[in-house]
Amino acid sequence: MSPGSSTESYPAFAHIGLRENPGKNLNQASDCRDAVNRENTMADPSLEEDGILREWAPLTHLLQQIPLKAQRGLFTHDLNLTCVDTLPEFIAVGTNLGLVYWYNRKKGDLQRLRCENTGSAITCVKVISTVDFMVAAGNDQGIVTVFQIPKIPPDSLPESMKPKKNKQVERYTISGLHSSSVTAIEWSMNGMKLFSGDRNGIVVLTEIDFYMHLSKSVELLNEKYEIVQLSYSQQLLLVSTLYRSIVCCHREDRWKVAQVGQKERKTLGRLGATFCLGSGRPQELVVYASRPGLRVWLADKNGVVQQTLIYKDALMSEHTHTPLINPAPYHVKQSHGDHQFGPLLVFRENLLVTYSSDIVYVLNPATITVVATVADLRKVQDVAVNKDEIFILEGERSLIRVAYTPETTATLVQGCLLSKNLKVRIYKTVTLPVVLYGCETWTLTLREEHSLRVFENKVLRKIFGAKRDEVTEEWTKLNNTELHALYSSPDIIRNIKSRRLRWAGHVARMGESRNAYRVLVGRPEGKRPLGRPRRRWEDNIRMDLREVGYDDRDWINLAQDRDQWRAYVRAAMNLRIP
Repeated sequence: MSPGSSTESYPAFAHIGLRENPGKNLNQASDCRDAVNRENTMADPSLEEDGILREWAPLTHLLQQIPLKAQRGLFTHDLNLTCVDTLPEFIAVGTNLGLVYWYNRKKGDLQRLRCENTGSAITCVKVISTVDFMVAAGNDQGIVTVFQIPKIPPDSLPESMKPKKNKQVERYTISGLHSSSVTAIEWSMNGMKLFSGDRNGIVVLTEIDFYMHLSKSVELLNEKYEIVQLSYSQQLLLVSTLYRSIVCCHREDRWKVAQVGQKERKTLGRLGATFCLGSGRPQELVVYASRPGLRVWLADKNGVVQQTLIYKDALMSEHTHTPLINPAPYHVKQSHGDHQFGPLLVFRENLLVTYSSDIVYVLNPATITVVATVADLRKVQDVAVNKDEIFILEGERSLIRVAYTPETTATLVQGCLLSKNLKVRIYKTVTLPVVLYGCETWTLTLREEHSLRVFENKVLRKIFGAKRDEVTEEWTKLNNTELHALYSSPDIIRNIKSRRLRWAGHVARMGESRNAYRVLVGRPEGKRPLGRPRRRWEDNIRMDLREVGYDDRDWINLAQDRDQWRAYVRAAMNLRIP
């Protein structure tokens, strides 16, 4: 293998006398997924409170960037999608012309990775995130190509620790071991081992040292039947073929094989198997293996079957049918008689996803129920699972994302599909409420106000983009004045001051019978420590009132007049301070 270069518990009001840091809210909002998923992360994925598993929006931005045709030699050929795999930040898509497209979900950028032999179709692709991103692609000629894609250092990393040169994508080719089409690929957790299986039943292990640019490949076994799925965990390799599933264990420099279950299959089938952590304590590794007749075997890591999960009755009973935006027409649907389970994928840690040629199943092995089915599909080419997302590649150029929640707001804000006005509305209705949660009780210093302004300016620059100089034709960042002119709404500090004044007036009118009022007017006993007194919440109120022209210290009496106080609240919202 030789490398070759190829082209990111106090009462509600008791906080008024405390210094509460809004940084926590800021960190939550920097990943807007928390705004959408904050109530779902602790939930059981099979409960109704989690919402409906559905397709939220088409992946138009990705699919539109992939060309319909590609030049190969003197002729132009149709470019079809053949396989898919995904990470939280990226999507890898293989094609029939030896190209892999690497899509950055956050930035919306698409990178083309070209294999050495562009005349061969990519049959399977597998990605993993380690020190770098590793993409392995197998083709129909038995060649496996590995791309090492460097990660971009985070902005918080000091400049002294960042690499001096930007690393380039490196390409490695593994050939001469498979004589037929590669059908399955699996990475080890650290990316140092790569397992590949082909149509003739040969499984190859490639141990890779990407720092020394060295590799060692060896044939592990020959099962004589096509490899359907590979799964690797805790030094154990699970191999599923058309004929059986086996567990391979490396001991004493030898690979020992144990069959999953004792019964042989009566007919050959594309039945998969996967490792999964059990529900017991401590969690032990278990095996889920598809069986004919809509059954799943539950076995231990030694291949001994513990239970047979029968889903035939569960499929006949009522369950969720996932709605699709563009379902397949009736005459296009691929139906091949009785449905069967196929490869198995772990979804949301305790669910299983499996599929046949025209339907995808989401199963709950703990309760032996069907959580949802995705029907109305064209021919299913491949399925990939990423934490709480399911990606279904159907037909020749259709990729569907199915999940309980829509894609992250950060992806929407930075994408090119939405108008700037709509992005601003998303920021105001989704992101800003998360940042400003509880801001009525904050005691802010000038440094904290500056941090909040920096955060908002960063978001607005993502929304409005850069500007182009008409003379030099160079792209430059918008300055703060230009940003707020485009935004044309009160900035984040104006929002905080206005909300704080509104809440202060409400508390001032509560009366002595309410705890919040007693906390406001009460004076703690004892001596305060030496030094300058820390800024109090009431100090912020007086500063806010001075900004809008009221300099009397008795603001509590002023708050009794609702109309006059409301005027000051509006003035605080609309006041412009450079």
